[in-house]
Amino acid sequence: MKILNALRYVADEFIAKERGYIINVRGPREIVERRAAIVQVAAEHVVFDNRRAGLTIHLPFDPGSGEFQHLVEFIGTGLEEQCAEYKYQGIPCCALRVGSDIFMAERILRFILRQVYDYPSLAGFKYEVCDEGPI
Repeated sequence: MKILNALRYVADEFIAKERGYIINVRGPREIVERRAAIVQVAAEHVVFDNRRAGLTIHLPFDPGSGEFQHLVEFIGTGLEEQCAEYKYQGIPCCALRVGSDIFMAERILRFILRQVYDYPSLAGFKYEVCDEGPI
């Protein structure tokens, strides 16, 4: 499944029906090493505790898993000015609200995966869509 297909599926099956969801984005390195998702796309209400289902790009930068260096790299992209910073269980995170614009979400994800995580292409990525139930 390609990222645009996963985003389109979420827009049609979850956002339109006001259901919660999370898309776990895992690259080839994370798959081989059996590590957690490096980036997630979640329903806005998951991050901001509201009743909105819009696309929100969630970036956890867990220092315990070596992700803190990626936070430093993310800050250098200029996207940090557009994101909300918060902590989830003590882990520094950033979130970017995209609403229902799947094309904007795809562009931002591609940019982040290339510039922050050093993936030259999205070949070999896995996108796991999880149903989080009604909002």
